[in-house]
Amino acid sequence: MMLVLNIVNTNNEWILDKMVSREHMSGTVLREFYGQYFLLQNLVTFAIQFFLTTRVQKRFGARGALMVEPAIGLIGGLAFIAMPFLSVIRAHKILENASDYSIQTNTKELLYLPASKMEKYAAKTFNDTFVMRAGDALAAASIFASTSFVLPALGDLGLKVLIGIDIVLGLVWLGVAHALGNMHRARMTSHERKGTAPAEARA
Repeated sequence: MMLVLNIVNTNNEWILDKMVSREHMSGTVLREFYGQYFLLQNLVTFAIQFFLTTRVQKRFGARGALMVEPAIGLIGGLAFIAMPFLSVIRAHKILENASDYSIQTNTKELLYLPASKMEKYAAKTFNDTFVMRAGDALAAASIFASTSFVLPALGDLGLKVLIGIDIVLGLVWLGVAHALGNMHRARMTSHERKGTAPAEARA
């Protein structure tokens, strides 16, 4: 899940930067654009974290919460293919990043609750180091391939092709999130039946 997340997020971030570069903004306008972009992103992140994250987790469980960001990615990707405008990819990235920094990150930590201490610390260390760096490497390779081969060969159509790849990866992401959510629910249920649910979960 983390590998796919890194690739999709980095690809979409690169597409946003590519669309911005085509606007040939002056330095002042460019700084204003990114200033507003990050301000809105932080405000939306705060709003989601404060008002929605806990409610989504309680209502839909870890499985439903993990599927929010890939769903946003799919909807945003399809919107960009239909309307390849800067405003569309900007709104898409604001929502995608905001959900990543709030619901996704928070729910990812819930997956460790039914794990033993040894499993938790071993898995978290592995995920937060090797998997994250591997995801960054794959994302960098994806951008290199796009810059070196896809865009030179296809021109503007290359951005839509890249978004199309992200949509396919988003479907994979949804499937993985669904499976992880089911595994988490099964393990939590098993712990509850045995009376060994982690204190954090029982709270």
